Amino acid sequence: MAVDNRRNTNGRRNGGTATNRSGSNNAVSGRKRARRKQNKIILFIFEIFVLVIMVMFLYGALKVEKTGKIVIPEEDIIINETVKEYS
Repeated sequence: MAVDNRRNTNGRRNGGTATNRSGSNNAVSGRKRARRKQNKIILFIFEIFVLVIMVMFLYGALKVEKTGKIVIPEEDIIINETVKEYS
């Protein structure tokens, strides 16, 4: 890349800013910046999608593994004789 030391409209030098071959300042870095921003947006959407899938999986696992309350009649409960002695 060439260094452009020409004077701009207010009489100052450009300060050695890099230009690409077409002469426009920072055109390449602007495109790179736009591409990085687009990649970050795509990555963010992918992360949200993965989080939604994980939450759905967790919800499903909790529903499947949910233990219910079981009612046992008192006549079905058997207590060992040794336990009765200690209480």
